[in-house]
Amino acid sequence: MLLTAAIMIQAQAAVFAPPLGVPIRVVTERTQGDAGKSRTVRIERLVRFARDGEGYRAEVILLDADTEAQDGANAMLQAGFAGLAGRTMAFRLDGAGKVILVEDRQALWDLFCASVLKAVLAKRDRGTRAEQAALAERMAGPLRALPPERQQAMLASLVTALISQDAGDPPGTRAVRLPGASPFGGTVMLTGTQTVSTAGIATHRTTRAAAEVPGGRIALEIDRDTDPRTGLIASTGETLRTTIGAGAEARHSERVSTVRVTIDPDRAWPN
Repeated sequence: MLLTAAIMIQAQAAVFAPPLGVPIRVVTERTQGDAGKSRTVRIERLVRFARDGEGYRAEVILLDADTEAQDGANAMLQAGFAGLAGRTMAFRLDGAGKVILVEDRQALWDLFCASVLKAVLAKRDRGTRAEQAALAERMAGPLRALPPERQQAMLASLVTALISQDAGDPPGTRAVRLPGASPFGGTVMLTGTQTVSTAGIATHRTTRAAAEVPGGRIALEIDRDTDPRTGLIASTGETLRTTIGAGAEARHSERVSTVRVTIDPDRAWPN
């Protein structure tokens, strides 16, 4: 009985054993729009893992960070990452895949904030140069003032977006509650179900959740495949649909996010 329980616990434990020394290409895209208009932003990077004592060291080269014209917080983040393109960034992880250190974090964050400042200035063609600079500083300043742990978490997302936090979950269906953003501001709790199944060597996870809010509705669909042998995500598709109003006057918007992961040949890593 005790042996059976131990085997079940081991089978359900999350595994983190990434392939070592090979380029892993991660392409993240987000398309968002309403009323027939949409825009897409894209980040492409290579990640390479190596052993580092009891943990790992991950190198990341940001190949492309598309900054198609857009506004809002996501645009600022995209612009910040664009400023890191072409650099080799290094991250130290523990044995479970948690990022515990970003090498040269402060220098990277300074570049990130400088890129946000540059992007904001490029989009503002009204007012004097001093007024434009003041506006850009008001938008970039809060990023520059973020505490080190928040800076690290944002930079580490270049690696953690590849790592599954629940690769060891057993098959089955369970109820879920997920936080979401209300179209009218604030946070709303989405409720639904999540089903875990196996498909060949992959673990497939399907999540469907929704929430009714005064004057609207939010629906979330997530499909994700992970490799239980490595603890890495193979692909993710997430669709968030928001409806405001009802009937013929209702306004609909949709945000589709995808993550695609492939193993590249050694020559793909830039010299």
